[in-house]
Amino acid sequence: MARVIGMFPRGDQIGGLVAALRDAGFRRQDMIISNARPGDADLSETNFIKSETEELGEVSSYGESVGMPITNEAAVIVAVELQKRQKDEVVDTMWRMGATKVKVD
Repeated sequence: MARVIGMFPRGDQIGGLVAALRDAGFRRQDMIISNARPGDADLSETNFIKSETEELGEVSSYGESVGMPITNEAAVIVAVELQKRQKDEVVDTMWRMGATKVKVD
């Protein structure tokens, strides 16, 4: 298994990314969207990540935990769990949808 993580400067880019990944055969439950705000994405399907050391509203620590600290308050991080052979497709999709940073781990 691998994980592709992308940082997007605006939340309005996330809906298109999720749709593109779904069209490519990826499941929504394999995606983590961190720092989404109302109007940014379909929040009925958003997974909010909370560690033991933070309050519910402090979502930037997820970015720090994956090596992508959020410096822009509007930024959103999307992580996708996938098979290693699928990573190039997801990396390409993230860049195409406007990611400012993408990493594979």
